[in-house]
Amino acid sequence: MTETATFTPSYSPWRHGGWYVDNVRYPSGAVGCVSRNYADRKWRIACDKRKGSYPDGPNDHTYPSRDAAALAEYELANAEARGGYRLRLHAVGAGESFTIDPVNYPTEEAARADLIRVIRGFGLAGGSVVPA
Repeated sequence: MTETATFTPSYSPWRHGGWYVDNVRYPSGAVGCVSRNYADRKWRIACDKRKGSYPDGPNDHTYPSRDAAALAEYELANAEARGGYRLRLHAVGAGESFTIDPVNYPTEEAARADLIRVIRGFGLAGGSVVPA
């Protein structure tokens, strides 16, 4: 079982209307924080540092629930600590996803560039970049 599979977020109220994710810590010591205090009421990582990751931005990351946003932030903080990203790929018609473990990209942008090549090259249904 992976760390992500065993992660259960712990919350406390954030003064700006969101939630601290008390058991998410970045290497800097910052604590995780998720919110849906936006016009569209979608859940986001409140201080998402990824390029273009702001409401209606070109890389806007939204999540279906508070727990999903917290899990994404947990993975993001762990990736920052480990310093890399991996690809999660979705097989055509199988309804399954898998992660390519041996490849560790130094930046999210590098992983995204390779993701497009892999999806096209193998005829996959899709994929995403996940923290290593």
